[in-house]
Amino acid sequence: QEKFDCYMLTAGVMTFGGVEFKTKGRDDQAECEAIGPDTYPGKVATLCGVDAGAMIKAFCKPRIKVGTEWVTKGQSCEQATNAVGGIARAIFDRVFKWLIEKCNDT
Repeated sequence: QEKFDCYMLTAGVMTFGGVEFKTKGRDDQAECEAIGPDTYPGKVATLCGVDAGAMIKAFCKPRIKVGTEWVTKGQSCEQATNAVGGIARAIFDRVFKWLIEKCNDT
């Protein structure tokens, strides 16, 4: 099971590269066109075990804490793409470190 989960997360990291955003209106806010199960965001969400809509919402409109309140901040396409890259990099980093730990255990 652990090996299969490792393969799933690695496939998810590779699929993150296909997630694309486009600007919505004149606000310069990022938006993902399609979030179906056959699109890149849908495949990534399935491989990572999360909801596709919630994942895209987190990339496009992250919630940040300002003082004591939580506010939703709109992201530009470049910021959303950088967020996807950061999450992919962090997942791969943790999977790789886990793999090294497994190799050292045996």
